[in-house]
Amino acid sequence: MSWVAFSLGAAAVWACSNILDKLVLHRWPMSPYVPMFAFGVVNFIAAVLIFILIGADYLSSFHIFLSILIGLIVCFQLVLYLKALQLGEVSSVIPFYNATGLFTAILGAIFLGELFSPMIYVGVLLLVGGAILISTKDFKKFEFGKPFYYIIIASFLVAVTLVMFKYLLDFADFWTIMAYSRIGVALGVLALIPQHWGDFKKTIKKDGWTGMQILFFSSILGFTGYAFNYVALETGFVTLVEALISLLPLFVLVLAVLVSLFSPGLIDEDIDKNHVARKFLAISLMIIGALIIT
Repeated sequence: MSWVAFSLGAAAVWACSNILDKLVLHRWPMSPYVPMFAFGVVNFIAAVLIFILIGADYLSSFHIFLSILIGLIVCFQLVLYLKALQLGEVSSVIPFYNATGLFTAILGAIFLGELFSPMIYVGVLLLVGGAILISTKDFKKFEFGKPFYYIIIASFLVAVTLVMFKYLLDFADFWTIMAYSRIGVALGVLALIPQHWGDFKKTIKKDGWTGMQILFFSSILGFTGYAFNYVALETGFVTLVEALISLLPLFVLVLAVLVSLFSPGLIDEDIDKNHVARKFLAISLMIIGALIIT
């Protein structure tokens, strides 16, 4: 059951990365595209180090293309995610990013033949539903519109990349596909530089390098999360791996509450008692779902 440990590890590491990003954007307001520069640099360096230190298995040109395409899709879905945040109310947009688990279950069944008992799918629904519930602050603010469609497409594209990665594991090892996909990430970020380079320079000129240094560390954690996620795919079903990673909002909540309690004002986190019951229900659903699928 190593896939369980790596899936939980991915969720925990990404939660730490999310908290750091939240800290930086709270203390040093900047364009949401600026963190992507750090993300691109870290992924490019990681790809180069993998090729030099570990090497790569043989892959056909088509499979190399698919591997690089994974990285490009990762960047594109991040752009959609950022656009959704720019256009919509954060508390009503972010929760639906967790719909990835449902899309992964559907695509895994269609393209990978991953079929499970009805009870397993109940577990997946509980995890995804709990993730959406725990992330939502006010359902009254929800409305259909561009932000919603952007975030749904983004979550669908995440599912696509996971199914593609799982498929490619039949042709090469984890490190090879990881390296080529990180090249794709770097190329995707490179395409954003002409349009958003001014945002990057403005951030450095106004706030210096402190915030960027934290973002680089956060990007390293983000890369580590992807690595754990992809390692989990080597031995686990993509449907179950992604369902378990839906625990990410729970990890974020726990870390955010701890930071808010021990360092008030460091980040903004709503721990109002009125939301405790809803969060407790969400946590209960997620725990039950996790127990069912594992």
